[in-house]
Amino acid sequence: MGEHLGFKIKTAGPEFVLETTGFPPGGVPPVAHKQQILTLIDESIMKFDVVWVAAGHPNSLFPISPADLHRLTSGTIISVTNSGTIES
Repeated sequence: MGEHLGFKIKTAGPEFVLETTGFPPGGVPPVAHKQQILTLIDESIMKFDVVWVAAGHPNSLFPISPADLHRLTSGTIISVTNSGTIES
């Protein structure tokens, strides 16, 4: 997927996640991060009426419609296959 975005993708370590977002791994909400981050939304979630997303703590979630998630985050909707590549 990284070659389509123009940079290498790797798994973020817990320190990087906390430093960049201000939230612990497993609890990163879709908004209110310490730093601006690139948000990608897999188009497959758009078929659901409601999705559950992290709410700032590993044990907290909140429901949101995919359309509202897209609006709230200004994320880019992409198609990601099981192989991890972006389809155009």
